[in-house]
Amino acid sequence: MRESQPNLGVLRSREAPVSVTVCFDLTATVISAFESLWPEISCEVGFAVDVGHALGCDYTVFPDNGSPPQACIDPTLPLGEVAEVLAHEPAHVTVGLKAEHGPEWAAAFAANEAEYCCRAEHAGVSIERDAENGGSPKEPAAAKEASGMAARSPRRPMYSP
Repeated sequence: MRESQPNLGVLRSREAPVSVTVCFDLTATVISAFESLWPEISCEVGFAVDVGHALGCDYTVFPDNGSPPQACIDPTLPLGEVAEVLAHEPAHVTVGLKAEHGPEWAAAFAANEAEYCCRAEHAGVSIERDAENGGSPKEPAAAKEASGMAARSPRRPMYSP
């Protein structure tokens, strides 16, 4: 702290700076799982509320100019759903535009999801699986209702601009 700053009534020590330690980063775990399964594939992932976009909030774009595919994820989603979308959208990148949500995409998604769940469990974080939803991670029903997730529309299709 500089000496010229006003005293805000907070005691801070120059010797021991305040720090934050993230014990388990779910988004980094999902991304790391993807990178370990497909190290040769690159894509860009961004978080944006893109309500004016024709595809809604969560989608993958395959640019015509040869640049890496781009996934957009709604940052207002509950953290558990962000993890699912982080596994969902890059799965499109692994199999390409024409695979849509077919068997090849489903296999890539399941592989990425299984890898990040395994990494989470290895870190001591239990991810409850939903047998009714193909074994996907699930969020408690009360949390879904509170977040409005139960009313969300299904995933939108990909597109190529």
